[in-house]
Amino acid sequence: MLTLVTLTGADNKTNISKIEELSAEFPFVEWGFLIGSSFRGRFPTPSFFEELAGVQLNFSLHFCGGPLNYLLDGNLVLHPSIPYKIFQRYQLNFHGESISEKFASNLLKVEELKSHQIIVQMDGVNNWVLDFLLENGLDAVGLFDESHGAGVLPEKWPIAKQSLVGYAGGLGPENIKEQLKSIEKVSKANFWIDMETKVRTNDIFDLDKCRKVLEICMEYKNQRSLLNNIEHF
Repeated sequence: MLTLVTLTGADNKTNISKIEELSAEFPFVEWGFLIGSSFRGRFPTPSFFEELAGVQLNFSLHFCGGPLNYLLDGNLVLHPSIPYKIFQRYQLNFHGESISEKFASNLLKVEELKSHQIIVQMDGVNNWVLDFLLENGLDAVGLFDESHGAGVLPEKWPIAKQSLVGYAGGLGPENIKEQLKSIEKVSKANFWIDMETKVRTNDIFDLDKCRKVLEICMEYKNQRSLLNNIEHF
């Protein structure tokens, strides 16, 4: 069953009040924010994160570039004004670059990771990291993204063995209705979806496209709930 819809890539140009309005209307939405080696484009500035501090919504922070490398060295290094506690989940975006067991072990040294759910990008290269974190007591879940963050739809979705798993890669308002049906066939438990590239227009995070996705997902969730109720009779 679909549990969360993660819309990733809001930045300084995004209206926070409209994010709040969409969250009130669609409580299953999670807003994913990117943090990388710079504060430009899709990577919000610390001042934007400060504005988020007074907003209690479903937030995840997606580590890329330098901040991810710091994590793999055993350190959480953020700008002092970025309130990491507002994020319920941290996502590790490996983008297809293989990491060693040494670097994975360093993640266990980061105290802040122990109080957050960790999303491991399952890109076909570092899938083993999920089992490693779980074996060491962290709350970790996997996000299948075989396009390594490139936003490319796979030929087929991987079969999920976990009780909760995410799917990403090429999803957007124009295909989400059909793709949810395909994902449901391979995920026997709860799942969430994540999208970034196809909810942008001219490389700007597009809240109208986000709304369209959420409306379709709401209809899907309502239909699934109705079918489940009928099956229980």
